[in-house]
Amino acid sequence: MSSKKIAAAEVAEGGVVDLVKGSRRRREEEEESRELHRDPNVLFAGYKLPHPLQYKILVRIHTTSQSSPSQAYRQGIEDLDKELQYLKKAFEV
Repeated sequence: MSSKKIAAAEVAEGGVVDLVKGSRRRREEEEESRELHRDPNVLFAGYKLPHPLQYKILVRIHTTSQSSPSQAYRQGIEDLDKELQYLKKAFEV
């Protein structure tokens, strides 16, 4: 999993934690965005592709004060990994 270092988080109005500049660069698929919506501390998670010829995804995450975007992101990746391992085992029967 290749990713750029995340910028420091800052607290915005209403206790919403956002990333500085509001994005994190990713070179992986957007599946983690779907996993993030399952986290009760995630208020908003979305992604966009800046240019169709570049394999780069910008991910934006807003969380409650109970979590940080980095924590939510890591947890989403871990949950997705567990789900994929479960599916792999199910097909190996």
